[in-house]
Amino acid sequence: MRWQSLILTTAGMLVVALALPRGVRAVAPTGPEPLAQRLEVARLRAHFDSVDAELRHSKALQLTPSQRRVRATLIGWLQEYRDAGEFPRNDRFPDRAMPFFRDGHGALCAMAYLIERSGRRDLVDRVASTRNNAFIAELANDPELRVWLDSVGLSVTEAARIQPTYAWQEVMTFVVQYDSAWNQRDTSAVSRLLAPRYQYFTSRGGVSSRAETLAMLSAPDYRLEQASRSEIAVSLSSPVAVVSSRWVGRGTYRGQPFKDDQRCSQTWLQTGRMMWQLVSEHCVQITPATSPAPSN
Repeated sequence: MRWQSLILTTAGMLVVALALPRGVRAVAPTGPEPLAQRLEVARLRAHFDSVDAELRHSKALQLTPSQRRVRATLIGWLQEYRDAGEFPRNDRFPDRAMPFFRDGHGALCAMAYLIERSGRRDLVDRVASTRNNAFIAELANDPELRVWLDSVGLSVTEAARIQPTYAWQEVMTFVVQYDSAWNQRDTSAVSRLLAPRYQYFTSRGGVSSRAETLAMLSAPDYRLEQASRSEIAVSLSSPVAVVSSRWVGRGTYRGQPFKDDQRCSQTWLQTGRMMWQLVSEHCVQITPATSPAPSN
């Protein structure tokens, strides 16, 4: 089987629009713009139409009246962004799809547009100058961005959904959901993401079943104080995706502190349209650990 590998840059988290390589757009024009470019604009508009409907009908969030007002305004802005069709283009990486927070001509991704229009151009400038090509999973731990998302009534999952996706990017969205659910000890969400025969292979050679993993996550004496995932790479051979990463975390378990720095491999299986489940994980310590039990 032929495998595709996509190496993601290291950083923190937010939502950026993916731009196709310029070579993909270099086709004979059939109108004012090349066909590939017009098709890509149409694809992105269809994506934002779908996101618009989901955001408007979402009832899961517990929001304050202020958050609801700002959220409704942002949804309207997102529709205006969709209609304008001024999406960022990849003018630097001709060999691969790459996210751009702000491209060389000043075009903004959807999230950068929303942030700037809300009055936080300083935040847009900072991300564009320091993490312009970062992926959503790599911007997750930026405190200022997380505060902004909360202030406008958007969840991390919704922010991830705003980002247009390709198959490998869909996998990244589920990795983000999994990490977020694990870090919040949301056993229901983690359970939905774990395949029925999920297994976790520990750095000490042990194996934990799905039930054992969920039991550890819900145990009162398991506390995760800090966790982050970086150095992410996705290899795809539909319907299977293998995600390699570096996971760093610390906390306590059974009264003992642990501090892990691990190289991890996850195997994801596509179970439906825009649906993936985690089949297995295998983590190996990069530096000596003090963990009494397998951590995420």
